[in-house]
Amino acid sequence: MMNEQMTLFNYWQELWREATPKTKRALRITAIVYVVLFLLGSYLAATQMAAIAPMDLGGKAFAAVSVGPFGVVWQLLTWLGVLVEDPRNPGLGWLVPAVLHLAFWGGVYYLGIQPVNQMVLNKRRARKHEAKQGNLSDSNIIAALPGETGVPFVTLRTRRRRRYRWSRLCQGAGTYPGGGQYALGQRGCT
Repeated sequence: MMNEQMTLFNYWQELWREATPKTKRALRITAIVYVVLFLLGSYLAATQMAAIAPMDLGGKAFAAVSVGPFGVVWQLLTWLGVLVEDPRNPGLGWLVPAVLHLAFWGGVYYLGIQPVNQMVLNKRRARKHEAKQGNLSDSNIIAALPGETGVPFVTLRTRRRRRYRWSRLCQGAGTYPGGGQYALGQRGCT
């Protein structure tokens, strides 16, 4: 997988394989909702849009698929009276949602064929490799520390010689600002 010409489509496939079941479920639900809206919108565009309904079968199919889920929006606007269509003299207003839909998928395709930034990809793979080796990041270590064993009260000195009272360390979260020295206080967490 160290191919120099790895595209974003390949990268998205890799992310899908490594995704958690919760993420996969959310993406599947999103895809199902899009497909349902696409089919309903295409049907409504083919049967209800004044400019598309009188076309021959090939033109009607192409126009309906081009409009896609925007057919649902078009029909809702028609039912609400915002759009008024004249079947005798239909306009070209249906081209706007068709171009928007095709431009969206054209943009997804254009992004998908772009090469992946190798620096970002290498950093991600290094983090994944470290996690497989058992190395934890600082934030994971801090989150794993129980609150009872944390530092109850800390006074920190930063590089600017300012003093901070750091009570977030009670929960085992936080880092020392500026990497300065610390001294334990007498009181409990505040």
